[in-house]
Amino acid sequence: METRPFDPAEYLDSEEAIAAYLADARSGDAEEIAHAAKIADRARALIDARRSHMPKRA
Repeated sequence: METRPFDPAEYLDSEEAIAAYLADARSGDAEEIAHAAKIADRARALIDARRSHMPKRA
């Protein structure tokens, strides 16, 4: 069986989830905070991509 690396950005599907993730990361050191910020940016990009592919409402 082949697996793929875990990407937390795939599970941060709202601004509320991203805010909670970043708040938790603030208890870490500067490197952890910077890493969390990159994940949050990627999560926002995924959210935007999903929105752009949703059908338009009439």
